[in-house]
Amino acid sequence: MKVRTDFVTNSSSSSFIIVSKIDNCQKLIDYMKEEYGEYGVRLLNEQLTKGVADEYGELAGHYVPDEVIDELEPDSFYLVAEYITYTNEGDTNGDDAWLNDHIPDEYKTEIYQSDPD
Repeated sequence: MKVRTDFVTNSSSSSFIIVSKIDNCQKLIDYMKEEYGEYGVRLLNEQLTKGVADEYGELAGHYVPDEVIDELEPDSFYLVAEYITYTNEGDTNGDDAWLNDHIPDEYKTEIYQSDPD
């Protein structure tokens, strides 16, 4: 029988996504530029996606239920933000979550939040 005498860890993490419809108007762009400089404007350009699922039925690389996909407007902008809720690997939230946390509520409407996996 083998007996382990050193430290053993099971690596795990949990995350969820939030999909928000974003009013990507000039007022929002001006706000992000004033508050966060070019960083804020760059994140808007990089992280917002049109409301069209890819060939795998995903939005911005994330699974979103069909009933949510069916409600998306192809010419509207959306933000898919992934949040890390638990990890022992040192994972942190990315630019998408940062952006979601920093866009004022008047410019976004949350349309979906997944359960933590």
